This record gives sequence, C-alpha cells and structure tokens, in this order.
Amino acid sequence: MGVKVFLFIPNLIDTLIMAIEFFYNDYIDIDDAVLKEGLYNELALLQALMNSTSDIFCIKDGEGKWLIANDEDIALFKLQGVDYRGKKDSELAEYSPFFYDAFLACEATDEQAWQKADIARGIEEIGLPSGDFRSFDVVKVPFFNEDGSRKNLVIIGRDNTELVRQQKIDQQLSVSYPDPFFILDIEGNFIDFHAPNSSFLYLKPEQFIGKNVIDVLPKEIAVSHLKAVERLLHYGGIQTVEYQMKTISGGEFFISRIVKIDEHRILSSIHDVTNYKRSNNELEQVKQTHVSILNSVKEAIYIFNKNLKIIYINYAASEMYGYNYKDFLGQSISFLSPEKVNNIAEVEAKLILAYEGQSQFFEFYGQDKKARIFPIEISASAVDYYGEKSIIVVGRDITERKQVELDLKVARDKALESDRLKSSFLATLTHELKTPLNAVIGFSELLYSESKEEFTRKYAKIIYDKGFDLLNIINDTLQMALIDAGEVEFRREEIYVKQFLDKLDITLSTLNRDEEVSLEREFPANINDLLLVTDNTKLMQVMLNLLRNALKFTVKGKVSYGVRVDESKDAYFFVEDTGKGIEEEAIDIIFQSFRQADETIARTHGGLGLGLAISKELVKLMGGELHVKSTVGKGSLFYFYLPGIMNL
Repeated sequence: MGVKVFLFIPNLIDTLIMAIEFFYNDYIDIDDAVLKEGLYNELALLQALMNSTSDIFCIKDGEGKWLIANDEDIALFKLQGVDYRGKKDSELAEYSPFFYDAFLACEATDEQAWQKADIARGIEEIGLPSGDFRSFDVVKVPFFNEDGSRKNLVIIGRDNTELVRQQKIDQQLSVSYPDPFFILDIEGNFIDFHAPNSSFLYLKPEQFIGKNVIDVLPKEIAVSHLKAVERLLHYGGIQTVEYQMKTISGGEFFISRIVKIDEHRILSSIHDVTNYKRSNNELEQVKQTHVSILNSVKEAIYIFNKNLKIIYINYAASEMYGYNYKDFLGQSISFLSPEKVNNIAEVEAKLILAYEGQSQFFEFYGQDKKARIFPIEISASAVDYYGEKSIIVVGRDITERKQVELDLKVARDKALESDRLKSSFLATLTHELKTPLNAVIGFSELLYSESKEEFTRKYAKIIYDKGFDLLNIINDTLQMALIDAGEVEFRREEIYVKQFLDKLDITLSTLNRDEEVSLEREFPANINDLLLVTDNTKLMQVMLNLLRNALKFTVKGKVSYGVRVDESKDAYFFVEDTGKGIEEEAIDIIFQSFRQADETIARTHGGLGLGLAISKELVKLMGGELHVKSTVGKGSLFYFYLPGIMNL
C-alpha cells in the first residue's frame, strides 16, 4: 500500500521533498511567511502520516544522506535521540554499533536501486540484539533531476516477519518430517497437505483437497479414520489408524497418526510401515523355525535373561517338569529345584559366569510337578536371543545313567570283594599246602642223608627235587595272590650293593644248571661306594627269578648278572643270557600271569609262568620298571633302575 501511495501521488512527494529542502537546506531564511508556514504545515502533516503506519519509511538524498524517517525506522535501528539528518548509513552505524552490518547492507542495496534507475524490491532481514530477527519486504524508489543526476531515494519497508518465520518453519518441517500429512476439518474434509514423498499415496496430493475422506478413501479405511477423529475429539491425545493399501511406492502397510490442531482442524500423518511389517513377519517365521528346532531336541532347553528369569522353554522342558509353557515364564532357577537340595546361590553364580561368556557344566537336581526329584546334567552358556543377550541352559535327565553308575559300582565292589575272597582263599590254600609239603621235603632230605642204599637215596633225591619244585610253585601262587589282593608290604632298608651281590652269589651256588652254562657277575669299579634304600627281600627275589629264567632257557653259553652304569652314570640291575631269545610279539605276553612266550615251554621246562609277572609287580612296588631287550637266537637282557641308589 505504501508503494502505491508514492507512485500515484507524485505531487505529495514533490511537496514533501520541497519542504525538506526548505527546512534543511538553503531555504531556511525564505521571506515569504505564508509560503514558509504552508510548507511547515505540510511537513508536519506528512510526518504524522509516516508515523501512523507500521511500515518503515525513509527518504535519502542523492548522496545517501538521511533526510527524514518515521518513528518505526528510528526505533528499528535504535536511533532515538540521534540527529540522523544529513548522515549516511555508515555514519549512523557509529551511533548504533550492533546494526553496523545492516547499515552497510542498506547502502549496498541503495546503490543497486540507483543503478537500476527503477523501482527495486527485495526481502531484507535485520538481526535484533535479542537474537531474533525482523524481515521486511522493501521497496526503493529512486528520483532523478532533469539533468539525470540523483535527487532522492524513497524507501518503504513492509514488515513480513511472521510470514518469513512461518515459511522457515514449513521448510524445516519439510526437511525434518519426511512423511506426508494432511490438514482436515473435523468433518473429514481435506484442507491442505504436506507431501515431500507423495509416492506414499495412491492419488496425487492435490486430488484430495476439497474432498471428504468418504469420497477418496476406501470405505473401511474412511470409517476407521472418522472413528479415530471421534475418539480424538472426545479423549484427546494421539489416535492411530492402521490400514493396508497398495500405493505408488509399492507400500502396503501404513499407520496414520491423528492429532488435534484447534477446535476446527486436525492433522493426519501417514507413515509407511511395510518394511517393518515384512521384517516382523520374516522374524516371526525365523522364530517359529527356531522354536520348531528347539522343540525337536530331546534335552530340556531354558532361556534366562540377564536377571536370571526364564523367558523361554522348549517342549522337552515342559515334559520333564510336567508344567505348561506359561508356568515357567518369569520364574527363577529355584522354580526348577526341590527345596534345600541345590545350593541356589551357587547355581545363580554359575549362570552369571555363563552370561559373562564362561560356559558352565554342573549337576543339578530338579523336582517335577508330581514332586519327583531327579538328577540333571546342566550346560550353560551365553546366547543372543532375538537381539537380547541371554543364557541358554541345556538340561539332560541323567537318572538312568546315575542308576547304571550305581549298578556298576555295586558290581565293581562285588567283583573286588570276590577277587579279595579268591586271593584270600588262594593264600589260605597255599599256606595249608606248604605245611605238609615242607614235611615231605624235610623227610626226603633226611632219608637221602641217612640211607646207605643207593636205590633208596636215588628215590629220596627225586622226592626232594620234585617237592622243592612244587614248593616254589606254591610260593609263587601265594605271592601272586597277595599281590592281587594288595597285601604285599614294602619295607625300606639300607643295602650295600656289594654285600647284596655277595649274598646273591651264595644263593646261586645252590641252583642247578648245565655244566656248559657259566655264571658271570659284573659291577662297576665304585661298587663299594654304592648304597641303596629299598626292600632287600624283594630285590633278592626279583634277581633270583630273573636268574632262574635265564638258566632255564639257556642251554649253552653264559648268564651275566649284577650292576651296570649307563652313559648318564646311573646304575641299574640286570640279568643277561645267551639263550634262544624272545619273539617281539611275545614281549608283552611274558609279563602276564600264567603266560609264557611259547605255551609249550611249560611242558618242557615246567612252571606256571608267574616268575616274570611277580618280578614286574615287585619292581613296580620298589619304584622302578622292569624292561627287556631280546634278539631271537642271541639272547635276552632284563634290567631295571631303582630310585635311591647313592654314592657314599
């Protein structure tokens, strides 16, 4: 409106300019009192007219100096009390420093209007000290003298701050709110729309305007919308409508949120939830597949959350305890346990360790709905259960296994007891056999020594020899029985190795051997310095058993025995022969009770095959291990190290 006033009343402008020039230039001393008073009154009238509008109004001369401005313009730039007349914008900036940039911008746009030599129009924003702004639709009208020089510049600014602010809000809303929305009246008529992504819709947005929801939406969706509006008007808040519809974008599932703007208008936004719905459907299908898999597992499966509450169980768990699915949900581990049977605090601590990534394995006692208590083998570990870190517990009922273990223990105890009774029986039997046999040997020896007749002495000697062989068999049987029964004791005593070998020599002198087999003793140079702490009787028995075996199976050659020192300066006992040797596959057999390398040997040489088995067990009892090296046709070497051999 301000622009039109100055465009269509040029005489008013001319009069205003004349008055300004009269008072502020060379006409201040005009003599014509009537003219002077008339110009003064005209100026006062125009000043009042300028101040009556909310627009900013300013006139500058051809050099950009301010001639006159209304109160709105003065207030905008905080120039109250400042004599602005005859000053340029850049000079006025010194009186109002905050608007320094605004003043310079005004000078720049003034120059653009002069250069255009025609009416110029533009939007200018002025920042305020409060942090807000004011926006003006500014019109600048340049006036020129007859010679073309610059005369005056009239500036009028219409305040459009609220319009610009609303435009900015709309722009921000368009950017920050990508979903389309409509403004409707409470009767369901479309008034306006915001549709940055109109592919959400099945019609163009403008096709909705002026129509009612009943006219443009499918009946079912329209009815749902109107009912939501009724709820909104009655209860307030936010009302939602979910619906399914094919759109340009390929969307299928949508949610419309409806809110109240004022007493007459509502806003209805449209949000595409197709991907969410499809993802949920796929997730539900995956979940159902997982549930089917878990329900097919025979072991009970429980899922605990971080608070150690059950959030899932499979079919096997329900069968194991006799409760239905819902009975388990939200329960703690104590729900699965009989009272005062399991240490619940300890079990919960293990579940926490499993949640932290340390898998746990332990036994647990459960109690079903019928109060049956049964053992369970538990494994627990961390698992991601549909986006939530949880604990998966797998439980296996081990009642049958526990019963089998118990039965095996009972069977083992019975077997051990039977074996003990057998060994005890053999020990008793052999002891009872030795008593009469010793008498037979003793009397045969007496008969041999007292008889003068060669015939009698010959048979007495046979009785003595065979009786002595039988006594050795009984002794071996007795000792093997004692070993099996674990009744052989180990006695520690100091033994000088040289003295031990001397006693062994004396005993060997009583053994029968072929004249073509020689006995050779070996020992290291420091034999007198060797001391051994072990069981003297058992060591003697082992060496005699090995020597008897060597002499038995060596027809011609020699048998060496004694103590040797290896490359590490460690001493070991040995018996070596030049007999027939042992096949490699028979090495393990010779140390088994009642077994010999050749099962026919027993018929040739006699014996039960217990000597090496007894020797092996006695060496083990003394802390060593009996070894053998043998070559068929060249002989065998039996040797063993014993702990506790020392140099004096």
